[in-house]
Amino acid sequence: MPRAPPALRALRRPTPRGMDSAQGARLDFPAMSSPEKSSPLVSFREMQYGTREDYLLLDESERQYARGLADRVLEQLGKLDHSLKGYPVSRLQHSLQTATRALRDGAD
Repeated sequence: MPRAPPALRALRRPTPRGMDSAQGARLDFPAMSSPEKSSPLVSFREMQYGTREDYLLLDESERQYARGLADRVLEQLGKLDHSLKGYPVSRLQHSLQTATRALRDGAD
């Protein structure tokens, strides 16, 4: 892998324990925990050191994430329908009323 020019190397932040500063490769550093199942991680710390396999992994991850976008948006909109008591309309109803008025007025 190509090394960064000396001027850039001088600007680098200190490397965290468990990382190889020359290549940004992951050594035996424990993975961060997440609520999801353990999934493969890229092998680089800096994008310039990513391999083809790393970027294929990220591409697939992005595609899977994008497939669920509509469901996540609808889920969040549904949560707006449960507002604080005492208001005559929910936050969802208010949002829809506001958007409808803006559309009718020709707003961007």
